[in-house]
Amino acid sequence: MAELVVIGALALDRPVRVNQPPAPGARLMGHSLGGMLAGRLGGGGANAGVALVRAGHSVRLAAAIAEDADADVALGQARSPWSSTAPHR
Repeated sequence: MAELVVIGALALDRPVRVNQPPAPGARLMGHSLGGMLAGRLGGGGANAGVALVRAGHSVRLAAAIAEDADADVALGQARSPWSSTAPHR
């Protein structure tokens, strides 16, 4: 098991399903996955870090994060896969 630091993005993804591919300048109606716009943990750094944790490595993530409600949700979700180290602002 390696001890690693991942430098990358921590984000709150909000996936939405649309009925057709978007055309330039078009507006589309969409449906959120699960019926809500609840976000889920995302960002390249977070995704890579979660994969490394699942592979058995000890991982810390260094990422800039906003000071808003979405950041609070993202940090809360990050606490689960990064159980060895609680995220800090």
